[in-house]
Amino acid sequence: MNVFLKFIGRIIVTLAVVVAAVFVGRGLWGHYMDEPWTRDARLRADVVGLAPDVSGLVSEVLVRDNQAVKKGDILFRVDRARFSIALAQSEAALEGSKAALDQAHRERERQERLGEAASLQQKEQAHTAEQQAEAAFRQATANRDLASINLERSEIKATVNGTVSNLSLRPGDYVSAGTAKIALIDTDSLRVEGYFEETKLQRIHPGDKVSIHLMGQAKSLDGHVASIATGIARVRGPC
Repeated sequence: MNVFLKFIGRIIVTLAVVVAAVFVGRGLWGHYMDEPWTRDARLRADVVGLAPDVSGLVSEVLVRDNQAVKKGDILFRVDRARFSIALAQSEAALEGSKAALDQAHRERERQERLGEAASLQQKEQAHTAEQQAEAAFRQATANRDLASINLERSEIKATVNGTVSNLSLRPGDYVSAGTAKIALIDTDSLRVEGYFEETKLQRIHPGDKVSIHLMGQAKSLDGHVASIATGIARVRGPC
């Protein structure tokens, strides 16, 4: 009786192992053959190069390498004292041109009130002087506006949320307008780009949920398919 029970027990254990192996094998088959997956993937992010819109000496650097920043944070300043003085000078010039315009306007009105007592030449001269004063006032206004813009843009601000990368800028460095001096890794653009065999693409759709496993990380990340590219321009590795 004991021998029979042992025999039956071995059969039951064997069947249980076989059934478990079938379920595990079916799950692995579905994972590797039916569910699209790939090891050929890269973690990507956009890198934004920030260039000043004005030229001059760097007066302050307000960030350090690998520092996280938010959009709108001031990163560094360029010769702010000089641009402040330029704005003050342009505002003073604007006040002077406004006074000259007011004087020219009063003189033109006075000549008109004189009527026939004023010669045609005097009236034309007054009118011409007023027009010139108006042009000078418009030019002074434009100079003031430009000086204000230059002062505002002497503060270089982060255009995205991100992390400062490879910072080598120091106070006293000379920077030129249009030349990038700080790189920001746009953290809002972090994404995983996966490369799949063409036969798997038909089972992938925008919006599909995705499980992401990063090397060196025990915990997986959840995501979704944002888009599917129609082609790639790199040498693909194994999938």
